Formats: sequence, structure tokens, C-alpha cells
Amino acid sequence: MVNRVLAVLLLNLLPILCFGQQVDFMFERKPLSIVDSLEAKAGGKTFNYNYQISLAKDYVSGISGFQLANPKVYIRDFNPFNGNASYFFSLPDSTLRLVEYNWGGNKQNEDELRKLFNNNKEFIAAQIQNQHPQFKETNTSEDDWVGFNDNWETDKMYINQFIILGAGTYRVRVNISWK
Repeated sequence: MVNRVLAVLLLNLLPILCFGQQVDFMFERKPLSIVDSLEAKAGGKTFNYNYQISLAKDYVSGISGFQLANPKVYIRDFNPFNGNASYFFSLPDSTLRLVEYNWGGNKQNEDELRKLFNNNKEFIAAQIQNQHPQFKETNTSEDDWVGFNDNWETDKMYINQFIILGAGTYRVRVNISWK
């Protein structure tokens, strides 16, 4: 029991120690009405697109068949990365369908992005272990870039984390959508 408590504490503190803050991933679907207050606590600054945002049908599991509004986007300082959290919701019911967390870097902080990816993987796995998730990991490599993809599925949600390194793109993304 003590080892389990220590492991949970370590997994919660490791991202803070390495990157200055813990991302409070939204594992339970919340009402869209509280997103502004959650982001205010996280230091998110509202960003509005002046054009329509759409998602490919195979980008995230669980969102096909819904008419999505432009997301509510909040720019965050994920020091040393640029980042944002985007909240996609369906029309006309304003049900939250997807939360997308994004960290953008560059060649100089590739190692930190890899660490973030691995820390996120451990943290997510620990947080949802009681839901008995199915897990799948895939890797892609091309001449000038590599990508790693982690997918979890539970009875309630889908979680996808991916990292792209190279070809001018250095990014980690975590997508959480619900069934």
C-alpha cells in the first residue's frame, strides 16, 4: 500500500519537477460552462480563431457524427514549451466531446519533449488503471521525422497521445474524448 501511495505521489510530482507544472488532464467529461473557470485557474488565456476549425473523421475516436463548433482555445505557458488546451463541443447541445492538449517545441528542446511524452504516458496510465484500459502503442519513422503514438480505451473514453519530432515539427499532443 505504501509503495502504491509513493508511486502515485511520484507520478503527480514528476511532471511538476521536470516542467514546472502539472497538466490537470480532464479524464471525466465536465460541462462546457465550467471550462472558463478551469482555465482561469490554470492560467489559460483565451484565443479565438477567425476561421472555421474542423477535424478529420479519423483524427480522434468518438467524435464522428457530431457537428462541432469552433473550439474554445486557451493559450498556456507550458515552460519551456508553447502550448494550448482546446475544448471541442457539439452543436446544438454544447456537450464537450474532445479536449486537446498541445505542447510545441523545437529541435533544441527535443529531449524535453521526449521526457514530457514519457511522463504523460506514465501519468495517464496511473490515473486510469482502475478503468482497465486497452492500450496500443505504435511508432512511425520517415527519412526526416519520427512519431510515437499511445492509445488507451476504457468503457468511458478514448485517450490518444502522440509526438512528432523532425521535419520542422516538434510537438506532443494528448487528446481525450468520451464515448
